[in-house]
Amino acid sequence: MIAVKKILLSLLVLLCFNLFLSPAKVHAVGASLLLSPATFSSAVGDTFAVDILIDTGGVATANRIKAVLTYDTSMLQVIDADATTVGTQIKSGPIFSSAPNSNTVDTVSGKITYDSGVVSPAYSGHGILATITFKGLAAGITRPPFVFASSSITSPDGSNILEVVNDGTYTLTSGTAGTSTTTTSTTDMTASLPATGAT
Repeated sequence: MIAVKKILLSLLVLLCFNLFLSPAKVHAVGASLLLSPATFSSAVGDTFAVDILIDTGGVATANRIKAVLTYDTSMLQVIDADATTVGTQIKSGPIFSSAPNSNTVDTVSGKITYDSGVVSPAYSGHGILATITFKGLAAGITRPPFVFASSSITSPDGSNILEVVNDGTYTLTSGTAGTSTTTTSTTDMTASLPATGAT
């Protein structure tokens, strides 16, 4: 009887050990799109750059990323990143070497669409998808949101793994141009936050 108890105790200890140390315990946090800096203060007339960041959330990979945002055209102007191409574009980030499938800015309605298209190899990690250069046009607070329903992060199996979008909040002041200041973002890139942004 004592031998049986010892065996059962050994099995229990082994099970607990596996539960705490097994690699299966590691799991992916939902992938996210974020604007960085998350907050910023700029004088009207100044330009400032905002990065569209991707975080695949742990072990996930992505081979297509589509980010769609809107902005208030009465307060912000998007500065064209490619004067040699018709229309207005934003600047591609370094995570993919190929040209995007779509890179457009509707300057009338205030809509930015950046679609990497299917790329290889797939991307995993935290990096800059693209950079928007805004110019402040009028004083006030503006929050260009992601359009969550139209944005996506697609894994190689075709699943949309986008779970979180974090928008930015930008304060435009009527002060002297050239006095812009950045407020450091404290966003936890590994936190699983509820989806925000326009739908």
